[in-house]
Amino acid sequence: IGTGLRVKQTIVKAVPLIITSMGIIVAFKMKFWNIGAEGQITMGALGASWVALNLSPNLPQPVMLLLMMVGAAVCGGIWAFIPAIFKAKLGTNETIFTLMMNYVAIKFVTYLQYGPWMDPAANGFPKIAMFPDNAVMPKLGGVNIGWILAILAAAFVYFFMNYTKKGYEITVVGESIETARYAGMNISRIIVVAMLISGGLCGITGMIQASAIEKTLVYGIANGYGFTAIITAWLSKLNAGYAVAVCAVFAMLIQGGQYIQIALGVPSAVSDIVQGLILFF
Repeated sequence: IGTGLRVKQTIVKAVPLIITSMGIIVAFKMKFWNIGAEGQITMGALGASWVALNLSPNLPQPVMLLLMMVGAAVCGGIWAFIPAIFKAKLGTNETIFTLMMNYVAIKFVTYLQYGPWMDPAANGFPKIAMFPDNAVMPKLGGVNIGWILAILAAAFVYFFMNYTKKGYEITVVGESIETARYAGMNISRIIVVAMLISGGLCGITGMIQASAIEKTLVYGIANGYGFTAIITAWLSKLNAGYAVAVCAVFAMLIQGGQYIQIALGVPSAVSDIVQGLILFF
């Protein structure tokens, strides 16, 4: 945070962490161990990219960005819905299921990048076309407007988990599934709704990464945020308010790790080690 530029870069890294953490908090409150945020971010980016590359470049920017966000939330939600329905109906292990789906999503985007979606103008180079200008997020205060979405996501999850019936049901299922069943709650429906929200929020992270950072779709678009957000969600005790602060500190760790590699020649992996130690302790 030594300079204005570093502060802005730290905020840029905090945004996807905050929104993904909100998605994970909803799932973890239900003790549904959603380790699939990486895949849900990737599929959200895919949904947003499809909208950006197929709709008219003459659409007004707010309309295009809104449609991209809807596409991202739907694709992320669908990717989370698949393990949710298997868990609800067949009792499958969601940890392994969601983890494996990460790699399916990443490999599918790799296939698109090297195949059907490859930009013909790239002279054989495996890349997807850049987004038109109306599909790129504008900046506010020198940082892309994703930070506004991060604040809205945190406010939504805080209100949803603490002041709505569905949020209360998710918490009860997490505390005791037998109590929820005795109270007449529809366990399967609660699992599915929670995971649709969880995956949808992670998908919006993918849209921000594609629109504001990469300005196209690449297979590594999740950039490890889906795994780091598990740590931040857990450290915040699954509290949306605390998670914002924890994500800001972790963004400083990530940004600082990159800086020490450039300035001091210290591997940036040191920040990953620090993250892991914090989680263990």
